Amino acid sequence: MSFLPTLITDAIVRIEGSEEIVGIATITLPDMENKTEEISGLGMGNYEEVVIGLQSAMSVTLKFRGMSKNTLKTRGKPINLVAVAVLQGRDGQTHDVMTQKLVVSMKGQIKSSKEGELSKGGKVEPERVLSLTYYKLEIDGEVQNEIDVFNRKVVIDGEDVLAAINTMLGS
Repeated sequence: MSFLPTLITDAIVRIEGSEEIVGIATITLPDMENKTEEISGLGMGNYEEVVIGLQSAMSVTLKFRGMSKNTLKTRGKPINLVAVAVLQGRDGQTHDVMTQKLVVSMKGQIKSSKEGELSKGGKVEPERVLSLTYYKLEIDGEVQNEIDVFNRKVVIDGEDVLAAINTMLGS
């Protein structure tokens, strides 16, 4: 059985584990980018060395469908968000409709706010950008990516890329 994802049936976002955030139109998840260092020396060309297990800073963008008094007003305080979505797809062999659960857990702080545009008869679509210190993406209970910048944890595509380094460090 191979799952061929097609769309997201529905999703819900909660702050601090319980309160639902209503009115989110889209969430732009962070890019998984490794830190690099440019290497050069006598008798060789320049190249970028990928630093194992060190990720670039991550951010997530929440775009809201309209403005309200409750549009993420937690500036300066850490935020704990959990987005749960239902992925719909097809079985690659039987073509039956299937679903899988997607869970995205994020911790961070608001780093910028865009209030949107005002126009007659138009929509106001504010955005909040969060700088993340923790990010975990799970599909059907299996961790795909998990990055915890304060606790030496980097899992990419289900593999703990810091396992050997943490063993050497005794942590």
